[in-house]
Amino acid sequence: MRRMKLLAAFVLGMALLARAEPLPPVVVPVLTNTPGPLAQRAFELTRHEIGAIRHDLQPWARDPRAKLLTNGKHDEHGIRPNTQVLLAFAVVARWGAKPAERDAAFADLIALLRFVAPTHSAGPLTANDGKKWQAQWQSALWAFQAGQAAWLVWDRLDAELQAQLAHMLAVEADRFLTWDPPHQVRNDTKAEENAWDSLVVALAACMLPQHPHAAAWHTAAQRWQLSSFLTEADTHSDRRVDGQPISAGKFGANIHPDFTLENHDRVHPSYMGCISLLLCQDIVYRWAGRAPPEALRYNAEPIYDHLKFLTHPDGRNHFPNGQDWELHRVSPSLHAEMNVLLGDGEAALLERDSLTTCERMQARSPDGRTLLAGEYFFPSLPGMYANAYAATFLLHLTAGEGVPPVGAADFQKRVAGVRKFAFGEFIAQRTPAGLTSFSWGRRVMGQAIPFANDLLGSPLESGFVGKINAGKPSAAVVEQVNIVTGRAHYVVAALVGRAQGSVAQQIVFASLPEGRVIYAERLVARRAVKLTQLETGDMGVLNEPEWVYQGAPRRLHFAGGEWLVDGLKPAPARELAGNWINVDDRWGFAAAGVEGWRYDANSKIARGRREQRLCWPAPARMEFATDEVIAQRVLVVGLNETGAATAARAQQLAAQTHYTGTTLATQVGGWLLHVDFVQPLPVVQLSSSTP
Repeated sequence: MRRMKLLAAFVLGMALLARAEPLPPVVVPVLTNTPGPLAQRAFELTRHEIGAIRHDLQPWARDPRAKLLTNGKHDEHGIRPNTQVLLAFAVVARWGAKPAERDAAFADLIALLRFVAPTHSAGPLTANDGKKWQAQWQSALWAFQAGQAAWLVWDRLDAELQAQLAHMLAVEADRFLTWDPPHQVRNDTKAEENAWDSLVVALAACMLPQHPHAAAWHTAAQRWQLSSFLTEADTHSDRRVDGQPISAGKFGANIHPDFTLENHDRVHPSYMGCISLLLCQDIVYRWAGRAPPEALRYNAEPIYDHLKFLTHPDGRNHFPNGQDWELHRVSPSLHAEMNVLLGDGEAALLERDSLTTCERMQARSPDGRTLLAGEYFFPSLPGMYANAYAATFLLHLTAGEGVPPVGAADFQKRVAGVRKFAFGEFIAQRTPAGLTSFSWGRRVMGQAIPFANDLLGSPLESGFVGKINAGKPSAAVVEQVNIVTGRAHYVVAALVGRAQGSVAQQIVFASLPEGRVIYAERLVARRAVKLTQLETGDMGVLNEPEWVYQGAPRRLHFAGGEWLVDGLKPAPARELAGNWINVDDRWGFAAAGVEGWRYDANSKIARGRREQRLCWPAPARMEFATDEVIAQRVLVVGLNETGAATAARAQQLAAQTHYTGTTLATQVGGWLLHVDFVQPLPVVQLSSSTP
């Protein structure tokens, strides 16, 4: 259905274009401000990045004047990597310090445009697969990227390129004049699609203000912008945005009432960050001498506040539902937008932290590129860094340096605490020691990751609850759950069906204010079952010596000794004896009910990360009778805890953990945990002995 609408909109756009008068001249934005310190840092990142990307450019066989980075097909991976880098080349072409640098950047920009522009609607050529790339999913984003970059150097383009690019913008923008913005909350939001579709409509209106469709484009752009990040309550609201009640737009919701957002069948912070696709349009309106629409900022602040809560000290995010994209995604541009456009001092702090991490990433490479080869698999990610640096520079150049940053300690104090996301179906706690989370929705998983620039923990999708299978792997399914929150702690009690429902996994996940987690589980066979996999207490360990804040092998301390695990060298998985283990004197695991661990010292990169795995190993016997208790055990995780402290904790845990039938009692520091594993849901009492 959407494909039919796209085709109809494209045909309408071409018909309107055919009737339109010749395209009016485009005025190049006048940007004469002096770059401040943040703009200068962003510019240096930009020039280093395109200096590296230049080596990847290849001549295009169909036009000796053209270059490209891809196979040249008409789809996303054939077009987007080329358009994604254009803004960076345009920035250096216009603001480079030396004539030779400006000339080289401009030459590469033109060469890339000579592939991008003529393979769209108005040009005489097709992509390498014989097709044009207009009017398809995401083509509005690629057209915006090409158009914005070209706008910065418009007066230096020849008439042929100008005509092709102007037609590209008009054709793509016309698609959205009559089409209603789509909407969806569960699994696959349309938020980021509506936001990137609005980009080209706004750009066409601003670049071509005398075009016959300009007024219609302005109205359509605001519609698509506002539709992007609405809750269900918003869609019925009479609140006026850009002069119109929201309810008059007949929109649908794209985000949950708690301002979380689902994509790729999970709550996805990476896509919550797509509020940047709206905020980045602010400078487009400023360049055109127009007031930016209010729609650009709608719901940006509450969504961004959740992202700040989930931010790691090195500038990356945590992912309570796992991360199916790369973990090496650090972008200063969203923080810069919230700093400059909304006056957020915490964003000003995070922008500086992100710039520092990006500068360190570039310093690793002889040619100055941000990402190493193994750190990404999405072809456009290097270009996304180049674009983010250029966009950050342009924002600061256009609108200033923003507000002073808050202190790091003040930020940590403000974002500390417990947040329950009832609609996103996870709960998380942030303390000075680290971040914990438990998800009972799209993914059933827990995390407890210590804070430091060196990110130790990976968002393993089987975190804590592990892998339990009988034959074909099956997902963990939460059948019942109860969450209790305190002033500075939370407790999750859940019944989870495992191995196609043949095993009942009763779990308790208690997050404490000191940066510790108590995890207890009881596994019972619901029917006679032969398991093929039984590994719980699962943790993902990142071991990437090439990462800017790691720089050395991981060091495991455990009851039997020490193991230096070099992530770059293959090593077999090992079973380690004892009831405790500690990683790098910062991440401690003490257990009761087990006497060993399994550590998979994987050295291969998958999904742009080198992830190793710590868990409890499978028992010798894997067949169980109906109602048989398979296992019952307790794990205490200490964040930023030394190996000596973990060893002492394990000794205390062994002495202070007691089972009586279906009940468990244990003491961890000043906290007493009592669990009655009655069916179906565990009954939990957690109390503090400290006043």
